[in-house]
Amino acid sequence: MDKHNDRIESMRLILRVMQLFGLWPWSLKSEQEWTFTGFVKRNYRFLLHLPITFTFIGLMWLEAFISSNLEQAGQVLYMSITEMALVVKILNIWHYRTDAWRLMYELQHAPDYQLHNQEEVDFWRREQLFFKWFFYIYIMINLGVMYSGCTEILFLEDYELPFPYFLPFKWPNEKRYWFAYGYDMAGITLTCISNITLDTLGSYFLFHISFFYRLLGLRLRELKNMQDYTIFGQQLRAIFIMHQRIR
Repeated sequence: MDKHNDRIESMRLILRVMQLFGLWPWSLKSEQEWTFTGFVKRNYRFLLHLPITFTFIGLMWLEAFISSNLEQAGQVLYMSITEMALVVKILNIWHYRTDAWRLMYELQHAPDYQLHNQEEVDFWRREQLFFKWFFYIYIMINLGVMYSGCTEILFLEDYELPFPYFLPFKWPNEKRYWFAYGYDMAGITLTCISNITLDTLGSYFLFHISFFYRLLGLRLRELKNMQDYTIFGQQLRAIFIMHQRIR
């Protein structure tokens, strides 16, 4: 009854964003090719996150330790501790990227999870739509808060960075400020989008599993009106097998 492509409909755009931000494999096959394209796809995540994400977080820690302004050091330290959680998330998804990709592929294509009738298809589409818009709103709120903080400091009289970090040169002047501000914007954008998309990915896996359990409950309730004991036994056995597979 269902189309394979519809099973992860609510995550398609987010997975594409994660690919662009070096958090999700382009494909396992393409990354194994010994070509220039394959090399870029294998190492794209390092080329993106090493000079921006990890360096930016490291410079924030350095600023927290050497800053002479105690209040600013406290604020930077608070952000640095928050960003360290992101480092753990990124390293975790890189380590388990093959398993995560295969799990998503299985959720998308495995015949064991095929929807049986129009009622299940409608139920699935309704739940996918709810998840998609809930997390779209969550993502937009996060980006809105971040960019409002980056914009408001432009109206101050003094040169200020939205998220302070250590710089090896004097930046509070018209010529060098925009270099510091640009890197700040790049670093905080990359870390923010990485953080919220990784949270969304973990939530989606939990959402998908919870849906399967609810789907099993639906199918189990439908058996109460079954008159044919042969079909009843086959469908009950299929429910047990699917339950075991989900676990």
